[in-house]
Amino acid sequence: MAVSSLLYSRLFVFACLSAIPAASISAHAQDSFDHRETRLEIGMDRSNMATEWTLAPPSEPDIYPFNAPYNGAGVFEARRIAVFDGIARMHPQWFRDGFGNDAAEGPGLFVDTVTQIHKRGMKMLATIGPTGSDFDPKYFISPAVSGCQWGAYPLSKIDLALYSKRIREHFEALRKAGEQVDAFELGNELDL
Repeated sequence: MAVSSLLYSRLFVFACLSAIPAASISAHAQDSFDHRETRLEIGMDRSNMATEWTLAPPSEPDIYPFNAPYNGAGVFEARRIAVFDGIARMHPQWFRDGFGNDAAEGPGLFVDTVTQIHKRGMKMLATIGPTGSDFDPKYFISPAVSGCQWGAYPLSKIDLALYSKRIREHFEALRKAGEQVDAFELGNELDL
């Protein structure tokens, strides 16, 4: 399961400036501070681990062949752990995923994702962007019209109160769990 799931994941790369304490840099070195070494860090993108959709899309339960034996009740958590373990075996330094996609799901799976990633020694890059729950359903643009396989919403029609509430709920849940995100990516596929 984990290996098959990883085939549908994407790798991403970070170039991070080396952390050099300012006090340890001489005046001469300050002039060439912009020429610091960069350190390459590799990450794994396993989008939507913070939602149940990614492991068993409700609208297309049979689309992924490896899902068939795992669609029974009570196996969702085991499947998530198998994916996290499989990713950790590749030794990435980062993991990329987004806040939960639907206000009804709540932030629980995202908080668990951050917890699972930190337990495996990785850092978390969280994407924060709008989701369907941030819009009035009347603004939905069908897949046939939008060209996006799951449909889209016009960004200009976002309900900022709904968006803000969902984001605050995720941050509050992280705080209560004693977790934090290591880096953020604002927006994702906003051109849909």
